[in-house]
Amino acid sequence: MPKFSPTYAQMCFALSTMEVESTEDSFDTVNFRKLLVTRCQQVFEKDTADLEYIEVKKKEIEETSDVCIIKIYST
Repeated sequence: MPKFSPTYAQMCFALSTMEVESTEDSFDTVNFRKLLVTRCQQVFEKDTADLEYIEVKKKEIEETSDVCIIKIYST
């Protein structure tokens, strides 16, 4: 929701300076900002891959001559 954008930005700024325990080594710490950016990148790449997959499947459906598949797709 757009009205919460400033609050989220302030929260991310506050958390960006924090160090959190590493999942790989309990004696090591990781910068929260790096974790957040890495997670956002993973989600973005997954969403992009999902969209590419959907586009490939749409093209396959459009190119098919099977009447049953065309009826299902068009409803």
